[in-house]
Amino acid sequence: MEKQERGTSRRERRSTSDLLRTSVGPDGAKGLAEVLKHNTTLSELNLIDNAIGDEGAVAFANMLQLNSTLTTLDLWMTSMTPVGGAALGAALDQNRTLKQLWIEGNSTATARAFGAALPVDREISTPWYNDDEGEVAFNEARKEKKELLSSTYGGPEQRQTTFLHSTQQSREHPRTAREQCDDDAGTP
Repeated sequence: MEKQERGTSRRERRSTSDLLRTSVGPDGAKGLAEVLKHNTTLSELNLIDNAIGDEGAVAFANMLQLNSTLTTLDLWMTSMTPVGGAALGAALDQNRTLKQLWIEGNSTATARAFGAALPVDREISTPWYNDDEGEVAFNEARKEKKELLSSTYGGPEQRQTTFLHSTQQSREHPRTAREQCDDDAGTP
């Protein structure tokens, strides 16, 4: 199940684990994700057609926040919902090592949630060979998020200026969290 590329030094070897249709399930995915948190050799993992569901997807999202070796994760047809898609997207803010994540074959809503949670500045390859609806949902969510951030905060320079102004203002006029929430909600 595990293979290494030939013709590379021991240090440069990439390791792949193919667990295609092996009935991993949510509990198996959680165990595997726990082991991979501190993985230093496995670079590619294929879990195609294993019903890991949201429990497994969230476990992999948690793992990705610590793992710095995995470059490809294939979660095609793994029975995850938007909960799992959003968790994976959010995890990629911390993980910059993963270069390719396959999530096609789950629901269109999962693809949309992944696209909406993925940080705007995070580029990742997400192949959609057999899932045109998922690809459209993912791309629409990414576009909407970028437009929302741009219209709300302006460009990167404006976001930085807004943040600096907010930080300076809060130092000059300290407020409780309750006062800030009341202001944000428009409560007198």
